[in-house]
Amino acid sequence: TQALLTAMVLPSLSVFFTEAGDRSEGVLNTGNALPLDIVVGAAVGFAISVAAAMTFGYILSRQLAEQWLLFGIDVAMWLLCFCCIRDTFMHLMIRDISSLT
Repeated sequence: TQALLTAMVLPSLSVFFTEAGDRSEGVLNTGNALPLDIVVGAAVGFAISVAAAMTFGYILSRQLAEQWLLFGIDVAMWLLCFCCIRDTFMHLMIRDISSLT
């Protein structure tokens, strides 16, 4: 369990702190869409992504040993962590450069 906690907690904390200044709520601009279209589209998209994730996870659990599954989760979380940290540094650098002009 210690390996699982390390694999999940450290990247999760890193993502939490690096995403603090995320301004991606602009994606929620609905334009001319009807509220029902948004709800149905979100529900269908969520159902498809969950079904794909469950199918992929089921296939992987049958093909790989638990040790390799945990290693894969660890690698994926660390990659996500590094990508978020990189984006945060880029955001900070762009903000600093734009304040100079």
